[in-house]
Amino acid sequence: MTELLPGLHQIRQILGPRYLHQYLLVGERSLLLDTGIASSPGEYILPTMRSIGFDPADLDFIMISHADVDHMGGNSAMRQASPQSLLACHYKDAPWIGSRSAIMAERYGWYRQFDMDYDAGTWEWIDANIGPDVRVDLELSGDETIWLGGDRPVRVLNLPGHSPGHIGLYDEANRAAIIIDAVLWRGLLDMDGNIVHPPPYFQIRPYLDSIDLLLSLDFEHLYTGHYHNMSGANARQWLTESKAHVQDSHAAIAGILQSAGRPLTLPEAHALANETIGPYEVFVIELAGPVYAHLQQLVAEGEASRVEMNGKPAWVAV
Repeated sequence: MTELLPGLHQIRQILGPRYLHQYLLVGERSLLLDTGIASSPGEYILPTMRSIGFDPADLDFIMISHADVDHMGGNSAMRQASPQSLLACHYKDAPWIGSRSAIMAERYGWYRQFDMDYDAGTWEWIDANIGPDVRVDLELSGDETIWLGGDRPVRVLNLPGHSPGHIGLYDEANRAAIIIDAVLWRGLLDMDGNIVHPPPYFQIRPYLDSIDLLLSLDFEHLYTGHYHNMSGANARQWLTESKAHVQDSHAAIAGILQSAGRPLTLPEAHALANETIGPYEVFVIELAGPVYAHLQQLVAEGEASRVEMNGKPAWVAV
């Protein structure tokens, strides 16, 4: 664990090719943001809490940034270690965070309607690391303020796009924005800084609005779920580049439709987009989320039409 700023600690582990971070905010009250995968509490979170003399039994809030296995899989273990704490998340992600069956079918099984799917090994990994069901105690809407002390307001940020109910935190006293996966630059990185994983956003306008909200904040420090810590002009440039990537991807996918000259199914558009925007090496299927979002946006803009082809949706340039 690293104390980044007064009362703001980062818990770091390595998950596959990348970092995975959780955050502990300590004042008169305390808040843990994210619980990692099922093994994260036992291997990382609880040992590092105790290493700084923090008793998990004193934890007031467990807040989940969004519904993904690597950010909520440790909920059950943390509930056992901190039974008095309140488990909180955004109300739009709460149905997935509180139910293994719902998130498996609706978040991770979303691709099947388009004849796409994770491989068997990935499904086994998700199943092993998502943990048992845990009841959500407090559903948030964003823009709430959690008071960790008389001079320590922490604002909940509503940052949708990567998921419908993604949230982050703004630690006003430290001028720190903790955004987890709300913004994903041009993709996720491996340990050597290479882009290997597509940036999975599922809604374009909310994702761009989330970036604009962050740029409007008076922050100095920017902390995420998987990237190196950033500050000052570098952090703002990273956010601006993330926004530019969405705009570039939109133009690229419009060009793919124009060049095809025929309707494209999502798997076809996905394969062509990976050649144009990527190529990515890890979890390539998750590029389908952005591709689908851009196709739907092109329809809304009158630049494309959604049609049926062999009983499956397809998109064609207008």
